[in-house]
Amino acid sequence: EGSASSRLRAWGIATRMALDNPVLGVGMYRFRSHYKEYNPTFTEGEEVIVAHSSYFQIWAECGTPALLLYFTLILGSFITCWRVRAQARRRYHSSWIINYANMFEASLAAFMVGSAFLNRAHFDLFYHFVCIIIAFATIARREMEEELTNPLRSQGGRGEIVAVERAGFGRRARTSA
Repeated sequence: EGSASSRLRAWGIATRMALDNPVLGVGMYRFRSHYKEYNPTFTEGEEVIVAHSSYFQIWAECGTPALLLYFTLILGSFITCWRVRAQARRRYHSSWIINYANMFEASLAAFMVGSAFLNRAHFDLFYHFVCIIIAFATIARREMEEELTNPLRSQGGRGEIVAVERAGFGRRARTSA
């Protein structure tokens, strides 16, 4: 119960910060330094906490425009995955594009849920992930275009499946008599 109530209190404090500073926020990485002035029940010796939510942290520290841009990145990534998957289902019958689109969408959804309860506001891995989704969409669209312009390739795909000798630490044939 203590963790839940501290999160709710932190979200309320972040909301007050954001409403008082709607355009630029209180400044990046400045939530903790402004925490005391926005917490009316703060007592000396109490621990200064973070917002415990990426969304509230961005809103309080960087303002409403930054939060809207953050949501735009998330929504744009979802839309990219949905469009590539729909295009692959219509014209391309390879599972790798559909599987990757599903994987990216599930990963993004998991990140969003985690970000609601953890402070990952300035975690750069999210921005790398958005770039990977953009790169994936570019590669997938080129692959689908190539299939349309070179239909012979689609008959053989990337080549026939050929059995190869198993590698590793398995049983080996005897070489001596």
